[in-house]
Amino acid sequence: MNRVKKDIKPVKLWTPDYNKRTPESLFKTVLKRSEFATRSTLALTRPIAPNIEVFANTDVLKTMATGPAVWAFNHLDFSDPVVVGAIAHRLGLQLPRFAAMAELFDEDHPLFAQYVASNGGFPLDRAELMSGRLDTVKQFLRVTDYILTKLEEPLVLFPEGGIYDKPKGYANKISGVTDTVMKIAKRNNVPLVVGGLAGTRYLTIKAPLPGRMKKVGVALTHIFEPDELPENADALRSIMQKEANIALAVSKES
Repeated sequence: MNRVKKDIKPVKLWTPDYNKRTPESLFKTVLKRSEFATRSTLALTRPIAPNIEVFANTDVLKTMATGPAVWAFNHLDFSDPVVVGAIAHRLGLQLPRFAAMAELFDEDHPLFAQYVASNGGFPLDRAELMSGRLDTVKQFLRVTDYILTKLEEPLVLFPEGGIYDKPKGYANKISGVTDTVMKIAKRNNVPLVVGGLAGTRYLTIKAPLPGRMKKVGVALTHIFEPDELPENADALRSIMQKEANIALAVSKES
């Protein structure tokens, strides 16, 4: 199955000099988390929260609670970072930062871009990273390094690199991932948590409709220290598929 359904083009960001600025400057200004925006978003998740079921390993939760780590999940919907944030809040964990597609930070919609940023998001330009544009790659790594080592906050990444069509009857199939999450965990000497999501597809559309809200499953059972990371992207994909399958099973439990 072809994972890419349309051409991915570079995005002109809401902050034109984004790649030239230091992470410290960015996180003091355009990437500064807003307590008001965060509280507002968490409030919007209240109708969803009772329908989220979590299956978690105690050791994984302990690691997530004790310091910065990379949290890797499969990607089904734009609401995925919101669900992960809601779970972190419910479990008493530090709210994570998350990489989001650069299209959400387009210069044509600066207010929306700032809203995403004020909730902990930062842009990931897939087209420029895939083409290996040096300044974009370096800035992405500088920003992720800063989050993990300077801010000492958790970092959410989606190794599938986007939201792709799934085969009929296999809605949580993971066709391919990149090894970026392992590289970032290793270079910052932090653990890698591999989790799974299920039931988030079209969640923000279904949630307000009576009778349409289904259970969301979250699995958190795999953790790797920086010296025992998965060998390659295929190994990571296999582990992520197991997590996604657990999450799916949890979402179907009554």
